[in-house]
Amino acid sequence: MLDESAYCTIEEAVAEGALEDPGDDDALVARAEGLIVAASRYLDSVCRSWFYVRTFSTGSPLLLDGRGGSTLRLEAPPISVSVAVGSYSGAAAATWTALSGYAYALGTTRQNPCLERLDGETWSKGRKNWRVVGTLGDVENGERPAAINRATIRLVSLAGAVGELGSDYATGDLRSRLGGVKSESTNGRSVTYAGAGDAGSAAVFAWTGDAIVDAAIAAYRRAFA
Repeated sequence: MLDESAYCTIEEAVAEGALEDPGDDDALVARAEGLIVAASRYLDSVCRSWFYVRTFSTGSPLLLDGRGGSTLRLEAPPISVSVAVGSYSGAAAATWTALSGYAYALGTTRQNPCLERLDGETWSKGRKNWRVVGTLGDVENGERPAAINRATIRLVSLAGAVGELGSDYATGDLRSRLGGVKSESTNGRSVTYAGAGDAGSAAVFAWTGDAIVDAAIAAYRRAFA
């Protein structure tokens, strides 16, 4: 069963002609879900973020590397940071120090999500030496962005045109497989796809060769890995 980490539903994909209605066929439902999950994780990988609300608790925090600068890079825009951040010393027995005395601000810029120090101090260098407890995710009004939803549906449709998904979705290199797909017929509908860059924007790069998918990636891709 799909959860919030899947960026479209089977019903949405069927309504757009990206999938044939699997009905009550368990095998077809499983395949449809697999296509949607693969497309969603591909967008996560290429955009270097995620598009749903993830909660990190004290028992399972988000661990980050300090870089010695005034900003601590986050893996997705912060929604809230409750227990804030702590640092530790010692690999065997970590002793966490709360951030209560520090001054910081949430940097919610999509391309550069971070925590920014406002007290003149830096985030000390280290491997996984800072932790974040709170909620993060690149969402709009608490929901996945509409452009990401559309891109997921398009990827599902394109995947159906070239066959079962393989390792390309994990590596992020889809152009060789999808770039040549110009049209396909699914669920009784014929669809012709635009080529890379057809959206008329210099910001559209050819990750997949499809204008709608690549435009979404260009808009939502985090600037740093």
